[in-house]
This record gives sequence, C-alpha cells and structure tokens, in this order.
Amino acid sequence: MSASRRTNLLIINVVLIATLGLVALATYLVTEQKRAGKQRQVDRNIQANPRGEHGTTPLGLDLDLGLTMPDFRLEAAGGGELALADLAGKVWVADFIFTNCAGVCPQMSEMAARLQERTADLADFRIVSFSVDPERDSLGRLEEYGSHYGAEPGRWFFVRGPVAEIRRIGGEGLKLLDGDDILTHSPKCALIDRSGKVRGFYSGAGPERAPEFDRLEKDIRTLCAETE
Repeated sequence: MSASRRTNLLIINVVLIATLGLVALATYLVTEQKRAGKQRQVDRNIQANPRGEHGTTPLGLDLDLGLTMPDFRLEAAGGGELALADLAGKVWVADFIFTNCAGVCPQMSEMAARLQERTADLADFRIVSFSVDPERDSLGRLEEYGSHYGAEPGRWFFVRGPVAEIRRIGGEGLKLLDGDDILTHSPKCALIDRSGKVRGFYSGAGPERAPEFDRLEKDIRTLCAETE
C-alpha cells in the first residue's frame, strides 16, 4: 500500500471516528435534554398541588397530605432485606437516587449524610434510599456508595428491587418518579411518621435545600417526640 493511500485511509478513519463521536455526543445531549424536560415537569407537578398529591413541600406537619407509604420488601445493601414492617414505629426519610447520577443525587446524599449526623441522638430515626437504577446498582455498588457518604448500618439503608416495584413505591405511591422513566426522579425526600403516614416533602438539592434542611430536622424531632 502506497504512503498516499495509507494517509488517505488514516484521514478517513479520523473523520469517521470524529463523526461517530459527534453523533454520540449529540445523542447524549438530546437524551439529557429530554430527561431534564421530564424533571422540570415532575417539579412543576410537585408545585402544582398544595395538598401533596404530587409531592409538594408541606405547609406544616398538621396538613393531611393524604399519602401513606406503600408496603414493600426489598433487598438491602449489606445483606438481608428491608420491609416497611421493619420501620414500624420509626420516623424516617425516604429518597430516590442512583449511584451513577451526575445531577441531583450527590446533593441529596450529602444532605442525607448531614441529616444522619445531626440526628445521631434520635434512636428512632432512619433514612432509606431507594435505587431507581437496579440494573446497574448492585448491592455491592450500593454498599460502596453508602460507605462513601458515611452511611451507618442500621440507620441509613440503601435498597433495590425490580423496576416495576420501585415505580409502584416511588411513582404511584409517593408521586416522586416519572411514570415512564424512573431515572427522572424528584430531588425531594419524603418524611414518614411512626404509623407510615407521609407528613411532608423537602428539597434535597438546589439552592433551597439549606432552609429546607433546617425545617426537615425540626419536623423530624417533632415527630420523634410524639408517641404512637
């Protein structure tokens, strides 16, 4: 093969690789734009209903949001399972994350880690993070993720299960997941009382999370002080 032919083939290969790269980048950007659009719609739904049917920020613990945590039994990182029955009599926070998330999940988990630290004196408080990407989030990966954020065994749980089950819990139950793509999840977490009743939703990401955190901690302490 002549030098000129090798040069031409090299140029063609470079152009082909560059074109494929641009197509892949364009596909990624379009996908992310669609996902961001879905997330904005979820957030609009959250703000649209003041009674909490779509996960709105509560107006106070006395407001009846009309939601009860759906029953579940899921695999838990670190071994075994976690069921709703295991949380009976506890006050707890539920959020929805996935370990490969480059968006709001790290902020949500940072907030959960801070919440865990600030509530160390509350024996009846728990945090449960539900993976919305069970195909990639193995139990080992979830355990590694939890360790990164300092999750304490027995206080902060990371759970996974079939997509349909996660959609039932977080979408149909708490209205925090997109119906078609559960990776499009709300950045809000749900506060559940000792009887399994949802008492409020709080932003775990974005500029509003600082004041939301203070209110969430206060509400957790209020619920923990109550008896069943």
